[in-house]
Amino acid sequence: MSNSFHTNEEAFDLGDCPVHNRPFECFSLDSLKLICPSCLMFGPHKGENVCTIEEAGKIARERLNEAARQGLLKVDKTESVLLDIRQTKLTCEESKVRVMREVEETFTKLIKKLKERKNVILKQVEDHFNEQLDEIQTQEQRWIEKQELSVELLKFAKSNNEANLVKNGRHIIQAIECINEPLNFHVAKILNTVDLNLKTIEKKKDLNPDEFNRILETYGQKGDIVNVNYRC
Repeated sequence: MSNSFHTNEEAFDLGDCPVHNRPFECFSLDSLKLICPSCLMFGPHKGENVCTIEEAGKIARERLNEAARQGLLKVDKTESVLLDIRQTKLTCEESKVRVMREVEETFTKLIKKLKERKNVILKQVEDHFNEQLDEIQTQEQRWIEKQELSVELLKFAKSNNEANLVKNGRHIIQAIECINEPLNFHVAKILNTVDLNLKTIEKKKDLNPDEFNRILETYGQKGDIVNVNYRC
């Protein structure tokens, strides 16, 4: 049997099975890939549900058409979510700059011994924001990949190359399922303030070194944290 796939325009060579060196003659609906008769009868795809190559092309086309009707191939589906993520990212970055600037300005008014405590606090603030930004950037990357998949699927949908659809059937179906995953909500914990109140030090001016150090250990604690919900 020929391993050529015929469309209304021309025939495309689908290639041979790399394991059995036989032409691809059917498509596994379970593994979502082209297989040869040996794969189906004796190989790892034994007993799987299969269809003809022509039917596989129709299935891939139907899935693409359905995805297009549902609006899954539109770039704006992912773009609106990415805008939400990026706005949250911007808010987080702006708050990071503002809070760290407040910490810096306050510490410049203190004596040399406060510098060590200042560095500790800045590290805590930076770690907090970096943890939030890492999660936001992870979600941003996920949706960039979804957007790229949408663009790729749109090209498949506009293509008349049925053989290419069959060869990429597994990738197409998995990509559609990926971009069709339900939206979730994540929470970015935005540190809004750091408690830099010096009233305790101001009221008690006569401090021995041990008392002063004990005050420094609790100075500059994290203040308000604002939860920002964003889609992802």
